[in-house]
Amino acid sequence: MNTRMRKAITISVAAVGVSLILFASLRGHFQPGTTGQLGESLRQLAIVLLVLAAVIAAGVLYFLPAIIADKRNHPNKTAIAVLNVFLGCTFLGWVVALVWSVKK
Repeated sequence: MNTRMRKAITISVAAVGVSLILFASLRGHFQPGTTGQLGESLRQLAIVLLVLAAVIAAGVLYFLPAIIADKRNHPNKTAIAVLNVFLGCTFLGWVVALVWSVKK
């Protein structure tokens, strides 16, 4: 993964995070008949942020072999990334990609 792609992914994740925060914080304020209770809004915001953090952590863990291969400038990093994408959902495919990424 090159620097430009990393920046694009970071900006995309930040934009999604900001959008979710704004949506969660304003959701209770525009419903008719509600006073927009701050405690409930903060609880919902915390849940959204935890789910977002879990999704990001799961994505990083899933693509860990490809990230390691890229960082180590492995000669077969493209093949490792393809194996990781298509067979990473099986535990065996993920382990094979991980082992391959740390070997030269």
